[in-house]
Amino acid sequence: MLQSLLAERFQLRLHREDKDLRVYLLTVAHTGAKLKAVPGPEDSFTFRPGHISVKAQSMDELANKLSRPIFGLGAPVINSTGLTGVFDFTLDWAPDNLQSDGPSIFSALREQLGLKLEAAKSRIEVLAIDRAERIPTEN
Repeated sequence: MLQSLLAERFQLRLHREDKDLRVYLLTVAHTGAKLKAVPGPEDSFTFRPGHISVKAQSMDELANKLSRPIFGLGAPVINSTGLTGVFDFTLDWAPDNLQSDGPSIFSALREQLGLKLEAAKSRIEVLAIDRAERIPTEN
């Protein structure tokens, strides 16, 4: 519904294409993952700057959340851990925009969860805008 509204009001035209982009691969650190799978459909994700608390989340869900701008990584995160199931954990780090002595998100993932982020290039599907009007048509 939103796509058709944007297409109608802004004359938005777009297409999908694959591009080689900088990404981070979420992998298991050489020390091994410090996570234990848990049963339970009750999932939750609580975020505040420098802290997340997670219940029953998969590694795919964690990678998706780490891709968001609030984490400041500047690139999509792809799950390459090979870990299946869902996990409960907390993660504490010092965000770049706050004055704090805590670890970076990279160090915190490695030290607290036994995971690491590796810079890589990967083919990612993106939306390319072909046309868009600045002023929408009237209702």
